[in-house]
Amino acid sequence: MISMPLFKKGEFLTVQKVVERADTGANIGSGKLDQLLASPMLLNMMIEACSRLIDDRLPEELVSVGTTYTIHHEVPTLIGETVTCKVTITDQEDSKIKLEMEAFDETGLVSTGSCERYIVDQEVMVKKAKMRIETLRPGINV
Repeated sequence: MISMPLFKKGEFLTVQKVVERADTGANIGSGKLDQLLASPMLLNMMIEACSRLIDDRLPEELVSVGTTYTIHHEVPTLIGETVTCKVTITDQEDSKIKLEMEAFDETGLVSTGSCERYIVDQEVMVKKAKMRIETLRPGINV
């Protein structure tokens, strides 16, 4: 049985990034806009913040994995602007952690959202993935 670390409601972490051309929809294949932050890149930034907030406090054998993300990318952000993502723990039920996510650029609020992550044993997760392949695709060497 894994002993779950406890996280407190209200704990938060922020990450910042200057938007670059590499972060645009035209560059990553999510659209044609080549001067604006792409939603997948914004979500990636939020996921990174959630992961760091939790995983940096876990023992080496444990990690958190995301299962559900909801974001509302409300306004555009131009290349060159700094985006700040803030993620805040809102609840923990054993291994499930719920977080609230917000993103701001230099003008104001850009996005809001929520996330659920679970704390899992890394080795067990890899074994489950391998067993799934071996069961559903016999003959595949993993």
